[in-house]
Amino acid sequence: LADVAAEFAAVRAASLALFRSFTPEAIGRRGTASGNPVTVRSLLAMTAGHDLHHVALLRDRYGLAG
Repeated sequence: LADVAAEFAAVRAASLALFRSFTPEAIGRRGTASGNPVTVRSLLAMTAGHDLHHVALLRDRYGLAG
């Protein structure tokens, strides 16, 4: 389980580094995901929410996250 927590932390750090590299112009872009219109800003929010979902799973199922 320690490997799972370490992998989660590494992927989260990489995601944050990627998001911080986005320019305001990039964050304002629009596109399509799964056939639906979406903005980069909304994808960032969805990613953050999904991250919280994983933190809850790690905490509740495995006692790993605080």
